[in-house]
Amino acid sequence: MRLGIFGGTFDPIHLGHLACAIAARDRFRMDRLLLLPAALPPHKLGERVTAFSHRLAMAALAARGIDRIEASSDEGLRVGPSFTVDTLARFRGTLDPSDPLLFLLGSDSLAELHTWRDPAGILGLANLVVAPRPGAPPAQVAAALPAEMRARLVPAGAPVEPMPAAGRVYWLAIPEQSVSGTEIRRRARDGDPLEGLVPDAVAAYISEQELYTEGGTTSSTR
Repeated sequence: MRLGIFGGTFDPIHLGHLACAIAARDRFRMDRLLLLPAALPPHKLGERVTAFSHRLAMAALAARGIDRIEASSDEGLRVGPSFTVDTLARFRGTLDPSDPLLFLLGSDSLAELHTWRDPAGILGLANLVVAPRPGAPPAQVAAALPAEMRARLVPAGAPVEPMPAAGRVYWLAIPEQSVSGTEIRRRARDGDPLEGLVPDAVAAYISEQELYTEGGTTSSTR
């Protein structure tokens, strides 16, 4: 079993997220890849985030019909902030010890991994799959990593097999995904079309639920 986890606020999930998910699923031969909306993102404590139920519904709509990719409600069962190390520990417990667990994140997040809770614990539980993000070129990010993390990097294009259960950092060789949740929310608020930014089903859901509009009542701190 090779399980992938793609966590995020997903407010809303968009086509950039899906491009990363599909590329990672195929490159690393994942049996399942879970889209995992965070119930209470630690880096957004105190900010208003769209209710978890809506973000989960949009993730499920985005994944509908895509082979081996699905939305997970796991984070909605948690109390308190959604720390990645705790999430990965729960999923690691569902796998055999030798089964690879992969955590998909952006290069901007890798650059800040040292500020997350227990980064060593994260690498002890999973392999990281890093997608390029605007403003965080992989070469620049790699050069700034602590030496112990640089030693875990697998060069881009290098073979990924055999894959260990955890502990390596792989680059995902895809174009930068510049789609922005902030821009999507602004466009929804202003009544601008979302074509080419989110799946059609997600655009319809945003419109039907009046998400991100001035009159909408769907934002909360959880």
